[in-house]
Amino acid sequence: MSDTKANEIFKSMVGIATEGLKALLLVNGGAVVALLTFVGNSETVAAGQFAVPAAAFLTGLVLCVIAFCSAYATQFHLYNEQPPEPKFPARSHMRFFKWTALLVATSLIAFSAGAMTSVNALSTVETPNKPKIEQPHPQISCNCNCAPSAGKKP
Repeated sequence: MSDTKANEIFKSMVGIATEGLKALLLVNGGAVVALLTFVGNSETVAAGQFAVPAAAFLTGLVLCVIAFCSAYATQFHLYNEQPPEPKFPARSHMRFFKWTALLVATSLIAFSAGAMTSVNALSTVETPNKPKIEQPHPQISCNCNCAPSAGKKP
């Protein structure tokens, strides 16, 4: 494989990994915001009902941020392993790579746990009974001198 092709493949792999980390950060952060908005706007929900899901989403968020830092360390070590003057021993980047993969997987598990516990907490939320609003029957009038009737044409 040519060096140009290898470089392009490497760039695309880094790009895909970066986008995956961004997506994980977005779903965990968005879930926290959505949960806080729901609890803050609901009159029938106690904030404690959603403590476990919020903790799971926040854990996923923190793990994802740490994964970004670990991914940077991976790339830093990989760069410094290259000739002509390698500053780190060969394959020293793999330690950080494995940590990054573990952090990403754990962040995804935390998001999944937060989603499942949110669904469980939502199933216990009671919806307030709203009174039914009856729709009035339309009144049809005609040009004759008869009284209008409810919903019937003369």
